[in-house]
Amino acid sequence: MKIEDFCAWNCMMDPETKAMPHGAANYTDPDRGNHDSCGQTRIWWIFLFSSLLCPVVLAIVVGLIKLIWIFQRIRIRNQQRYYLTTQRNEHASTTNNWQSWTAQYGHFCARIISAQSYPGKVLMVLEFVVGMISLCIYLYNVSWKINNVENCSRGPFSVDWYIDFTCNIILMVTFGLRLCGSARPFVYLLDLNAIANYCTVPPAFLSLITHRHWIGFRCARAYHIMSVSEILQTFGLLTTRPMIRLAQSLCLITTILLACSGVFHLLENSGDFWLNQPRIHNLSYFESVYFSFVTLSTVGYGDINPETTLGRLFCCVFVMTSLALFASTIPEVYLLYCNRKRFGGNYRPENGIGHVVVTGRIDASFMSRFLSDFCREDRRRDDVRVVFVGHVPDVEMESVLKHYGSTVVYLEGSLMQIQDLRRAQLHHAMACFVITDKSSPSPVKEDLATVMLVTSIKNFHPHTRCIVQLLQNQAKPLLLNIPGFALKRGDTIVCFQEIEYGLIAQSCIAPGASTLLANLIQSPSRNIILAPRREIIQDFVYGSQLELFVSPFGAYFLGMKYTEAAEQCFTKLHLLLIGLFRPERDNRKQGLLLCPVMLVITEDRVGIFVAKSSSDVSRVRHYCSVCHRHETDPQKITHCKCSKADSRPVYPAIRNPFERLLKITGVDLNVVHHHELARPPRGFEAKILGHLRHGASVLQRREENGILEDPAIKRNQRQFDISKAFHWCPTQTFRSVFLTRSDAVEAGFHDHILVLVMCSAYDSPIGLRDLVMPLRSSKIPYTDLKEIVFLGDPVFLEKEWRMLHNFPRIRIVPGDALGRADLRAANVHSCSSCVILSAGMGTSADKTLDDRAAILATLNIKAMVFENDEPLIDRSRRISGHQIPVITEIQHDSNIRLLDQYAWTEHDEDCDDVFLSEPYMCGSAVTLSSLDSMLVATYYNPLAVPLIRYLLWGFQSPFFESVLSEGLGLIPGDNSSDNPANQSGNSVGIRLVALDDEIFAGNQMHFSTYGALFVCAVRIGVICLGLARLMYPNDTDSQKTSKRCVLTNPPKEYPLRPDDLVYLLSQ
Repeated sequence: MKIEDFCAWNCMMDPETKAMPHGAANYTDPDRGNHDSCGQTRIWWIFLFSSLLCPVVLAIVVGLIKLIWIFQRIRIRNQQRYYLTTQRNEHASTTNNWQSWTAQYGHFCARIISAQSYPGKVLMVLEFVVGMISLCIYLYNVSWKINNVENCSRGPFSVDWYIDFTCNIILMVTFGLRLCGSARPFVYLLDLNAIANYCTVPPAFLSLITHRHWIGFRCARAYHIMSVSEILQTFGLLTTRPMIRLAQSLCLITTILLACSGVFHLLENSGDFWLNQPRIHNLSYFESVYFSFVTLSTVGYGDINPETTLGRLFCCVFVMTSLALFASTIPEVYLLYCNRKRFGGNYRPENGIGHVVVTGRIDASFMSRFLSDFCREDRRRDDVRVVFVGHVPDVEMESVLKHYGSTVVYLEGSLMQIQDLRRAQLHHAMACFVITDKSSPSPVKEDLATVMLVTSIKNFHPHTRCIVQLLQNQAKPLLLNIPGFALKRGDTIVCFQEIEYGLIAQSCIAPGASTLLANLIQSPSRNIILAPRREIIQDFVYGSQLELFVSPFGAYFLGMKYTEAAEQCFTKLHLLLIGLFRPERDNRKQGLLLCPVMLVITEDRVGIFVAKSSSDVSRVRHYCSVCHRHETDPQKITHCKCSKADSRPVYPAIRNPFERLLKITGVDLNVVHHHELARPPRGFEAKILGHLRHGASVLQRREENGILEDPAIKRNQRQFDISKAFHWCPTQTFRSVFLTRSDAVEAGFHDHILVLVMCSAYDSPIGLRDLVMPLRSSKIPYTDLKEIVFLGDPVFLEKEWRMLHNFPRIRIVPGDALGRADLRAANVHSCSSCVILSAGMGTSADKTLDDRAAILATLNIKAMVFENDEPLIDRSRRISGHQIPVITEIQHDSNIRLLDQYAWTEHDEDCDDVFLSEPYMCGSAVTLSSLDSMLVATYYNPLAVPLIRYLLWGFQSPFFESVLSEGLGLIPGDNSSDNPANQSGNSVGIRLVALDDEIFAGNQMHFSTYGALFVCAVRIGVICLGLARLMYPNDTDSQKTSKRCVLTNPPKEYPLRPDDLVYLLSQ
């Protein structure tokens, strides 16, 4: 009789009397027929013993193989000692073959189980799929209540048994491969994967022999759920640490819940084996899962309780071990779920909808300002979306996102990652704005991070238009080095330091010009309600709402001179035409021309206008000499059907403003090659090497002789740099321009520009070169150059001197900017302008205190009192600090109100806009916040930044940028007696003159309105940009009498006062 027949016979016997039960007399041997029923005797201990015996047997087998391996190596080593040389070579060959075979076998198994190889990935997926099939079969078998956890097979096995048996064979093979490929096989025998195989594979083979089925510990197959996170990581579906941790936690909880529920189900349905009649608690598997979940959650409803002793003991162990894990994992899962990437989806572009991408250092304040400018009523388009890519948004940022609704999409991520570049659909974006952190305490590191971000963007899609913010000018050459970054293709650099210091320098030339230019690049609120008595502020608000626009001319203006067209636009269309633009493929030629008096308007040129909105600028295209000749209301000038009207397309359907500009001007980007255009002229390298040799020798000779005079003054010869854009002088040592306090008093500075630098010796350089360059422009005659005196920490100023040593007429005075003795030594009361530069961002724990030194220095100067009793003293000498024209750099715009006690009055309680405070309206304060609007202005008007740069420094070719990138400062050019500004077109600038100035000689009596002044000015070849009007004309307070409010382009009927000053754009 076979063993399975004996088991079947034994099952039919009574467990107590060992007698055959009733009806057993009819039993026949299986060789002669099939039995009718199975008995009650269980052999579960055989299945359990096989699972326990399996690791022991495997450990013995692995140990024997290890011993054989060791003995074989020892035998080979001993034999090598006694073989002859000829025999040794033959034996060594045999030994090497054997060792090579074993090594190849180990490498093969390691490659098979490695998830880095293709076979390893297939094995991982196969093992998971087979394990899940086996687990599903187990769940199917226990999905209902069963009478016995062990039963006999009365006939052929079922289909699900064959499938499960096949799965066990496959898992046994994979287990063997992993065991052979393991570097530490004994440790792997105790792995959870190995334990799961011990619990399932031996009982499966034993059931084939005994024709018995035991549910057993097949629930251990739930271990394969743990491999879900590993598979997802291997195939790149999980990349972030939070998502990986979330997947691991969920898989761990599910595995513990299913496995422990299976053990509880087995124990409760098996009963206590030591009792004659064990209590059997008939539970389904899903009832066990429910009980385990309620127990783990510490709720404990009590509707299901363990009734067996083994079940109760297991619950004690289960609660002590699993509850702690469950209690620590569930909160982690909850936090991971709450902190998941709610903004981790993809941007899906729609047909007919374009988008721009904004990335970098994004916060709530910037997001609010940017969206208010970008989505303004006169700019907003329903077919453009704004996609922000950045860190997890805070509560304030989410509030801004909800306010703008479907116009804005936020994606959490970084454009340094290739997957985030794809998520943002950057290759389809019309532009990408790269934002920097203005409050960063380390501007150099911040700019380097910005350059790396642009590098990633251009590497992904070189043709994406990038509008980049930078803090300092030193990083500009690094951006220009990026392949694909080309200014001719619409890429723009908005350097805060460069533009801010340029505006300050322009205010030193024409007081208040910083506010005049800032009004053209920013967009304050358009719905400001002011008290009627504050008319001067209402006039300022009117000018602050004007912006720069580019538009083609209508047929009426073609063939006119620039001056004629400017007069017609101002008088008939209420538009200010300040210049013309025609793209040039040769970057040595300037395509942007301001106030080109003798130039004739042609079809290939577009105009640069100052107006309120794009609809106002459209009048220049629609104006018709037949239909609109007698029209007095510019608002009624619209498109007419007259044959003389302009029929050229204006491409209003193009969403991208840069593409629209290219279409209007007829530029083909396919023929524009940036690197060829930026190629320096011949002899450039020789000129640099000569400058190095000459500069070193001159430096040494002048330092030995102690020459302090300016060489240009001594030789009475003008010298310019290689670009002919700036005045130049031979290299000066720091000691040659260094003046002690007594030397400064002896120098007797007068009508100079005093710069108070609030930085300490440990601060990083702030780029004073950007402040000096506009003041040393070649468009200013050498005789009109004002001496620049820097007062501050000598250690810090010496670090800046490397970029200043080739500019003429600069002096260094060491001292404290808050010390009145040092200020008197520098003749602060006789200076033409006093510039106070802030210490920079990040100098205080409270960001609003970064401006404390600049504010205290401003108040200190205004509180000073000077004597003017001597009759020979110049009348221009001031007796009060309030009369000194101070220009203060403010990092945080909210601090502007601290500069003047009259910054806010009782009439301005309902208005909290800092740009309507007196220091800003008078041009005595310059803030970085006013430059944020340049990003949006540059997007809609690609000529905004080039125009501002042109007004500040004149025309600069990419060759000049390459010169500065050498790090040598200015390189000398050829000496010339002629002013090179007239040759290069750099002679256009802004100046502030009185109405009785010689330029208006004989015409001031007709200036009753601003329109009359404009017409007179344009006929003599200059353009009026605005007025500087006294804010308190009838006040006798010395603190108010010198304050002038900047009014940008008032209406033509605006009445003039005799004491008004006018800003002129002229050559």
